[in-house]
Amino acid sequence: MSRDFSNQVYHQNYQSGASRREHILQLIHQCQVHGFGLPVNNKWQWQTKDKDIKYLLKKGKLKQKRHATPYGRNLNTGLKKGGKGQSYLVIAN
Repeated sequence: MSRDFSNQVYHQNYQSGASRREHILQLIHQCQVHGFGLPVNNKWQWQTKDKDIKYLLKKGKLKQKRHATPYGRNLNTGLKKGGKGQSYLVIAN
């Protein structure tokens, strides 16, 4: 995935609408080929508050998946282990 392409699409070089949504779907497809999907909703990542992403989620073309990190307690120290999970956008089947 090209970071430049991602930045272009995200920073509204494409006006909101069908062409931008098509580019978003292409970007997420590229991300799925290389891993989980497009990471979202953390600092410096795409946000699902974006108008076009909301539209694609509502129409059922995208799904938001959560890759959870297991939580538990270390038996020796009693401290929690694990960290914050990560949400990803993937293309719906």
